[in-house]
Amino acid sequence: MFSRVYPDKNPSYSENGDLFKELWKDAIIQQQNDKVVWNIGFRGQGDRPF
Repeated sequence: MFSRVYPDKNPSYSENGDLFKELWKDAIIQQQNDKVVWNIGFRGQGDRPF
């Protein structure tokens, strides 16, 4: 998601935390009337178990 919107930026939260927060905020606003189940968790580095 981040790299598609900001292809010239490093996808690092420590470097670009404000940009990540803005993307998340926009996604929440766009989906606020949808029935969404939010699952917050860490799936592992590279989407593999750690």
